[in-house]
Amino acid sequence: MNAVALLALEIVCAQLLQACQARAVVVFDATGKEMARAGVSTKLDGPLLVNRLGEGHSAFAPHDDGHVYLALVAPGVVLAVIFDDGPSIGVVALRVWKAADAFTFALKAVPPLRMARLPPRGQPRR
Repeated sequence: MNAVALLALEIVCAQLLQACQARAVVVFDATGKEMARAGVSTKLDGPLLVNRLGEGHSAFAPHDDGHVYLALVAPGVVLAVIFDDGPSIGVVALRVWKAADAFTFALKAVPPLRMARLPPRGQPRR
């Protein structure tokens, strides 16, 4: 993943953090490695959270700093939203559901740069 895509992920995390009034928003890959983050630095065990999600698309669990909502926002991409008693789980779930398209767009929108492939000499360009 290139730097522009990572920056786009961090921007979407920051927007979701504000919309949910959460403490932190963290994006993990399928192995539990952190990809992007926004909010208060919270100690999270990525592989444990990814395993807790299991085969489902979302999960809710208690956390040291409040609650954690886990969601599969794209194939192989898990989102963790850590929040306290302020917002309800329904509000957080709705905001994550609405932001899932933005995460997918951020992951796919910026492909790595490649050189244009020119046709062999003597052949017209298409």
